[in-house]
Amino acid sequence: MSALLLERQGTGAGATLLYAPSSRARFAFLLCDPPEPPPESIDVSTTAGASPTHVGYYVFGPGTQDWTPSLESALRTSLGATPALTSFAWFKMTLSPLSAPLVGRIDAVAGGDGKVPVVKTGVIFADLIEFGPGGPISLLTPDVRVGFGFTYAPIAGLALPSGAAISLWLADVGGLVGTFRFAGLLPFAPGVENVTDVSIDPLAITDPTRTFVNFSGQSILLRSTGDHYDLEPLA
Repeated sequence: MSALLLERQGTGAGATLLYAPSSRARFAFLLCDPPEPPPESIDVSTTAGASPTHVGYYVFGPGTQDWTPSLESALRTSLGATPALTSFAWFKMTLSPLSAPLVGRIDAVAGGDGKVPVVKTGVIFADLIEFGPGGPISLLTPDVRVGFGFTYAPIAGLALPSGAAISLWLADVGGLVGTFRFAGLLPFAPGVENVTDVSIDPLAITDPTRTFVNFSGQSILLRSTGDHYDLEPLA
């Protein structure tokens, strides 16, 4: 079963190695070290795991993009060498000359056992969300959604649970493609906590439609016990 099919952008002299779900998508997959001839489409599932068929970067722009050869060239310049495993980057556009400066990136490498991709180095976006090195990365396909999950905080040797701590959806889920989604607690201190739905877009921190904290209406009891926390649902 296909996870999500991405089509090669451009034709003829304008053909690129950028693959997107549509010609005006919010993200694309930048294929590195392509076979000859390059594929006309790529399934997201073939880019995932520790031995992917296709390696590259999932790149997210500030809005829907025209995925052109000049943008591809600017992205390759900004990103540099081929990643060890499929990785992720967020970019802004600068015209004249065209460049794609990076706002943030998450580079992946094989984990200690070589069986699972993990975050290569610690990275923080907008002082709001952090990915520590060693945190597992996994493809998520729970339903019609398709995306990637990241654990937080990373625990050495831990396989990614089915419910990832932080998710990044590729299939359009309420217009929030390219945002980090996770459940938060407010206030985070021992006592009764409000469970919140959090979305963060590294490229649109001040846009309330993409970066927000919504209260779910649920509450839990948070207890601090030694060096760990206990969570207890409240009726």
